[in-house]
Amino acid sequence: MKKIGIAIGDDETRIASPAMTLRFHSLGEVTKKITELIERDEVGRIVIGEPTGIQGQEKVSEEFDEFKKVVASCGVEIVYEDERLTTKLAQVLQRDLAGSGKAEDDEIAAMAILQTYFEKL
Repeated sequence: MKKIGIAIGDDETRIASPAMTLRFHSLGEVTKKITELIERDEVGRIVIGEPTGIQGQEKVSEEFDEFKKVVASCGVEIVYEDERLTTKLAQVLQRDLAGSGKAEDDEIAAMAILQTYFEKL
């Protein structure tokens, strides 16, 4: 089983919050769940953390390429955010939220990626 951290926020407040960890076996499950979230939460844009090497080169796997295609099929704008700069932030936030039982590390990483995006707006 694989998992994806999901965070939510809006352009107006520019505050990201951990939402959930999506556990799945197939990309079809991802499409279904993301489509449900888009409809339920009226999502207008998805920010995806893009794996990037330390020198700034894109580190895209075949699996990540497939994931990008699945999300693109959901019909909302997609923005890619360099996720290498979020590791330290996610670690600090994880320590702050430790023991709260409210957020898993994948959700916190997603929140850090989204917050980094908001800070650039």
